Amino acid sequence: MARGSRLVEGLKQGQYEPLPVERQVLLIYAVTNGYVDDYPVQKIGRYERELYVYMEANYPEVLESIRTKKEIPDDVKAKLDEALDKLKGDLRELE
Repeated sequence: MARGSRLVEGLKQGQYEPLPVERQVLLIYAVTNGYVDDYPVQKIGRYERELYVYMEANYPEVLESIRTKKEIPDDVKAKLDEALDKLKGDLRELE
């Protein structure tokens, strides 16, 4: 239930502001794999913004791979897990 609430909060989109598929996949992966379990639902929007900035700055190849391959192969999954672990350490103030 809690993960579902976090997922719904994260996937809210503004009118005429569709979220690119790779960002949707990234957020769904983070939520379903427990990376946001410690954050209150009301802070998921901030987490989402931080996540996209962080990934674009530090792991753009992960986003590109998701966008072009339409899957998360094992090597990309390893980088994605690494990135999400590092981001979680950087965002302790959201807890």
